[in-house]
Amino acid sequence: GTPSVGILLLFLYLPVLVFLYEALPEELIFRGYLYRNLSARYARWVSVLAQATLFTLWGAAIGAAGSVDRVVLFFTFSVALGILRVISGNLWATIGFHLAFQWVTQLVSAAVREGSLQIAEQPTLELVVFWFFPIVLGSIALIAASVVRGDADWRGHDPDPLG
Repeated sequence: GTPSVGILLLFLYLPVLVFLYEALPEELIFRGYLYRNLSARYARWVSVLAQATLFTLWGAAIGAAGSVDRVVLFFTFSVALGILRVISGNLWATIGFHLAFQWVTQLVSAAVREGSLQIAEQPTLELVVFWFFPIVLGSIALIAASVVRGDADWRGHDPDPLG
């Protein structure tokens, strides 16, 4: 069907809400503050896994990761963001990816709920398009690129900017 005015408005204001309520604060806390402090003491790969674990525990604590598939999504999403953080050395890259990922998944989910978008195999779509391609294949591509370029020392530490 044709998208409703509500979906069109959602398309416009959703990125602002996602940025302010999810992407910016979560990235500042998990891939910013926590990753930075962990990576000053531990290897980058350990820091990526540790911040992903903390992010997943936080998601479970607030009820957003209340099932096994959501726990897997939270953990792998956070690992992908951690990999992006290491490779880019930039928090804005993780904020941008987080924003784009959440904007698209929430917009598509809202359109499906409203009925303006019909998908015959929605669980398959979510698994492949919302998880496998951006998170799994995206992480593999980022790691492969860093290995080929030789620019990410996964065993290294990030020096504490204050110490």
